[in-house]
Amino acid sequence: MAFPRPTAPLAPLYEMNHKEFVEAYKQGVIRAHIDENAALELLKKTDVKKGDRYAHLLWKRIFPISIPIGIVLGVWVNKWLGVAAIIMGFILSRSYKVSTSELVIARALKNEQLYNDLVELEIISVEHIH
Repeated sequence: MAFPRPTAPLAPLYEMNHKEFVEAYKQGVIRAHIDENAALELLKKTDVKKGDRYAHLLWKRIFPISIPIGIVLGVWVNKWLGVAAIIMGFILSRSYKVSTSELVIARALKNEQLYNDLVELEIISVEHIH
């Protein structure tokens, strides 16, 4: 399975097998980070549940739609409502990327092969929580 390379280097993941990763993550000893752009590409190229794919497509289109909606609201309804619609589009766009990364982490917790691929391609990094 070919996955995209991360766009920015992440902190290296020390040698940890899947079982250790799952146990440490569930105990709250570590925090996993996924390169957001690589996570978006990964979601496009791998098999995901139908519901996850539809949610992904919906949130992906919220930001571009929020700009014309904001302009229309600003011109015909209220300028502050238009500005608020555009700002909400930016906020939802950011949360879409974060939720995609969280989906990839959740899948890596359940799928050892995916976890190993993420480690090999340096898409995942782990931070120890003190």
